Amino acid sequence: MMELLDVAPDELSDDPAKRIHKLLHSTWPDDAPNEGDYYRTLGAPTAILILRQAPEVLAHLAIYERQVSIGNETLAIGMLGAIVVAPEQR
Repeated sequence: MMELLDVAPDELSDDPAKRIHKLLHSTWPDDAPNEGDYYRTLGAPTAILILRQAPEVLAHLAIYERQVSIGNETLAIGMLGAIVVAPEQR
């Protein structure tokens, strides 16, 4: 059975985190800075969406929130990153 999970980065246990990083690395093997920590460059995401069929992670999407200045105004924006679907699930 497939599950869609919405988790905070600090809620991830070691096993799902390792499977997420394996999926990210299989998609972007040359873009694995920081010892495979894909979140380190942009900081921890606000939330992570994971599609899995236990125990395998089939898809991943990170959601980030940032404050940006435009002129004299500060706005809250959302960004999506590290979007990946396992090749056999596309």
